[in-house]
Amino acid sequence: MKNDGPKIIMREASIFVRPDSDRPTPLLLRDRTTVLQQRVIHPDIVKLGDYSVVMKNGTPWVCMSSIIDFASTTNNNWVLIDPQAKVFFSESDEFFKKLLTKTISDCAGKTKTAEILAIVNENVNQLTDMPNMSRRQVELSLDNRDDLFELEQRKKQGKGTYESVNIDLADNVNEKILVCRQKSMIVAAILGNLVRSGILPDGQVRMYQSHLVTNSKEKRGAHAWTLFRDNADHQLWICDPRWEKVYNVKDERKLIADDRLYGEHAIHDMIIRANILDNIVTNDFSKTFSHISEIAIADVKPIGKVMVLTPKDFVDYVFLCNELKNINIQFETTGEHPNHYISIKESDNTLIYNALISAFNNADPKELKTTRHQSVLADTSSSQAASSQTAEMRRKEAEALASQEAERIRQEAEIRVREEQQRIRKEAQQRAEREALRIRAEAEERAKQEAARIKAENERLVQESMQILSQLATDVRNEAERLRIDSEKQAASLAQERLEAEEHSRQAAEALERQKAQPSTLTAESQPKTDIRSSTRKKSESNQPASSSTTESPASPHKLSTQGKRDYLIRMKNMPFPDENTSPGPSSPHLRTRHRKDRPKG
Repeated sequence: MKNDGPKIIMREASIFVRPDSDRPTPLLLRDRTTVLQQRVIHPDIVKLGDYSVVMKNGTPWVCMSSIIDFASTTNNNWVLIDPQAKVFFSESDEFFKKLLTKTISDCAGKTKTAEILAIVNENVNQLTDMPNMSRRQVELSLDNRDDLFELEQRKKQGKGTYESVNIDLADNVNEKILVCRQKSMIVAAILGNLVRSGILPDGQVRMYQSHLVTNSKEKRGAHAWTLFRDNADHQLWICDPRWEKVYNVKDERKLIADDRLYGEHAIHDMIIRANILDNIVTNDFSKTFSHISEIAIADVKPIGKVMVLTPKDFVDYVFLCNELKNINIQFETTGEHPNHYISIKESDNTLIYNALISAFNNADPKELKTTRHQSVLADTSSSQAASSQTAEMRRKEAEALASQEAERIRQEAEIRVREEQQRIRKEAQQRAEREALRIRAEAEERAKQEAARIKAENERLVQESMQILSQLATDVRNEAERLRIDSEKQAASLAQERLEAEEHSRQAAEALERQKAQPSTLTAESQPKTDIRSSTRKKSESNQPASSSTTESPASPHKLSTQGKRDYLIRMKNMPFPDENTSPGPSSPHLRTRHRKDRPKG
């Protein structure tokens, strides 16, 4: 596959070198590319005087950079350089004129800097306000909407992947899409106008861009905001429209550093860079010369360049330490009273060291009141031939002092290395302990979850078992109830049969009584055979009403005729037996109770 150019790495913060500076400048919060990609994508950036510009329709548009002071510049046309786009902004745009007019009106009569900066932030943020959405919801959507807007503009202009697309900031305003770098650019232009109009005190206004670094020095993105320096008291202000922050850096340094949005590292670098740009370092460092007895500059291997300050006395030593802290210069102190030394290493002050050297080299001899000053790196014999021997002696003293300082630094470095190794081992041990605790906690948590799961499963099984037992108990009760009802029905049937048997017995007894009452001349021997008509007649006679003699005791079955006995025995055989606890009725005294094996109990 043909390679058309360097591949753009999306969503990756990186550093590029702006054409107007050899110092790496932090980029902004979205897609970023490498130095090579920056130069390939924007080949039309040219140098014009002190600034880098982009020519558009024959008009130079100045590239945004922190070296630009919006309060003193006369330029009105700006271009914000992105890795894949150039955003053009003119202070003659209609939206900016209206915004500036409204801001000047809102700030009329205001004298407090913090109040004026807050008004500017609010007015700029109103450019992106949307109906039915909170400001936080709008801010959370801006970056993605900005990416989509840039992609749409690229398609409209027919630009390729590696070509820069031109965007007018006014179009972003119409779409209510302004991210941190675009809002900061507008704020910088407004503050510059407010300084020139006298609403803000005389000062310097810069747009500042920086990486956001955690306390562990890990980059977590980038951001852009605006700086205002009051020239009267050198107070440095942060005016951050997107995060709606207004800070006085000197008075609220700790508050800003503790803010999770910025971090100590970003604020520290910002102060140093702003001090250099505003010449605060050079001026303040020059004020310390009268308290210095000697300044020695040496290039000591492997430490590098070192500036050694020798205070005149202990009071000057204390004064120098305080002043160096105030202008954010990193230094180390050595020696004992009365010989105190202050060492300023280039490696600890990469951004500010050259400015200190320039302040020292450019100092007016009348203002430089040190009894002796020596630069080992410079030729000191050109203007003082008569004192060459003294200069050589001082040079040797400076070299000896530098060697001693180098040895001290080496020893301290070894100590720091050992301490760092111990710290690393301790951190490794702590990490191992934390990891073991984490693993154990996870194991305990998994065991708890498994125990809870087993308990829930057991409870479910117990509940199901209880439901099954309950159903079985219900079925047993229903079956028992059914059997009880059947038994009651059977018992009722048996009782009915018993009543019928008693009735039959009574009728049989009555029949016997009637038969006994009738005269009979025939005996069983004289009438061996009886025809059917005789039997029928006797049966019909037995059904007739009993005579008045029924009150007498019934006749014994032994007194019946043969046919009568046979009929009696047949009736007794077919008659069901009563219950074993039931005694014979009065009409059947000769009946005996018998047990029936198939009789249901109860």
